[in-house]
Amino acid sequence: MKQFSFILLTTIAILMLMLPSIKMEAQWGGSTTNTGKINRWGHVGIGVADPQVRLDISNDNSPAIRISDQTLGSSIFLTAISTDGFYSNEAKAGDVALITGGSATGNLIIGSRSSDNILFTTGNWSTEETRMSIGADGKIKIGSNLGTLETPGNYKLYVKDGILTEKIKVALHDDPNNWADYVFDNDYELMPLQQFRKFITTHKHLPNIPSSQELIDGGGVELMEMTRLQMEKIEELSLYILQLDERMKKLEEENEELRNQLDAK
Repeated sequence: MKQFSFILLTTIAILMLMLPSIKMEAQWGGSTTNTGKINRWGHVGIGVADPQVRLDISNDNSPAIRISDQTLGSSIFLTAISTDGFYSNEAKAGDVALITGGSATGNLIIGSRSSDNILFTTGNWSTEETRMSIGADGKIKIGSNLGTLETPGNYKLYVKDGILTEKIKVALHDDPNNWADYVFDNDYELMPLQQFRKFITTHKHLPNIPSSQELIDGGGVELMEMTRLQMEKIEELSLYILQLDERMKKLEEENEELRNQLDAK
């Protein structure tokens, strides 16, 4: 019995020493003997003859991974796209898709519960670069060569190199002073034209409009504020025109009176 135990232990020890050189695989089902393997490195292959990573899946025209809640009916699919229109009308061959589905309605949540940023990158291993980042403070940066770029103030979106869009709508919220209708209030003090002339001759910009240097020092143009100020100037010009119209009518009346006086002589 002791001799048998010694032989058994010795055999186990030899097998353990030989284990790294023995290719161990488990096989389950599949259309061929080369699919569905777990190899000695702990790599699991589904539809893959020689898995190269911990979980290596070939989807072969079906969704590769589905995580679902059978009770709620919500699902999310992760799959490689082999043909145009596969699993999505927008999909093209070669794409990789992350798609929600199922009968339940809900959001797709991508988040970070730490103080780290969420980064979206493009490029290969050597040229990979962040194209968009969402910071823990909620600030979003879009562009190239973002690096450690800091966005000024409390602005939540920074787009490097500009934005091309068909429409921009800026909300006024509930503050009527965000627009320039106050110019038409009865107590609004319109600058006299002589004073207006003197101001632009001295300062080289309109009253209550920042100069180019002020805009440079302040980091740019506040779109809503500048639109309001421009509307303020337009409405002031309207008042100047009305004043000039009144003066012209008065002069015309005086001229007509002088003509009548001359004709009566």
